[in-house]
Amino acid sequence: MENRGYKYPISIGSCMSGGLAMIIPPSALAVILGAVAKVSVGKILIGGVIPGLLLGALYALYIILRSWLQPSIAPGYEVTAVPISEKLRLTFKYVIPLGGVIFIVVGLIFFGIATPTESAAMGALATYLLAGVFKKFNLGLLKKSVSGTLSISVMMFMILTGSLAFSQILAFSGATAGLVEYASSLKVHPIILILVMQLVVFYWGPLWSLWPS
Repeated sequence: MENRGYKYPISIGSCMSGGLAMIIPPSALAVILGAVAKVSVGKILIGGVIPGLLLGALYALYIILRSWLQPSIAPGYEVTAVPISEKLRLTFKYVIPLGGVIFIVVGLIFFGIATPTESAAMGALATYLLAGVFKKFNLGLLKKSVSGTLSISVMMFMILTGSLAFSQILAFSGATAGLVEYASSLKVHPIILILVMQLVVFYWGPLWSLWPS
């Protein structure tokens, strides 16, 4: 994007939209949230589809309007023409197989055919089968996938352990009850409290990331 003259606001902003992966399934963070909150992981994954697609559409609309109103931020360039036959070939070769894996993971949950754990196992099996079809499956790939799975699993267990321990400490010390009682005693509308909490996240999140280590 930089080589084609894109400015930093539009190039970095477009890459930051990858944060939608936390909402649109399959999402590891949704699994962690479901485990911590003790709610259905399947419902959380399904519930993130429409908000994720809506946010993605808003991102796309903003980029289109910004580029139209300010052409210098995303200058046009010549696109190499690709025959329709080549597009169809690449679609059937790369897009549809990947879409099939995503459907196996999300679709089985959506239609109530499998639990999140079962659909994850089916997705892993489908991925290995695709790697075999594309002749990419080997011992190195197997070791790398197992190592990555273990790393992510340990990270998730550490997050779950820390969050559960923290919640137990707050409950035992009475801090949770005290905060709830204080918030409920405020003579303001609940919407105002929600807005204040969101402002704290919006302002203190970026400021904390800039704090010197």
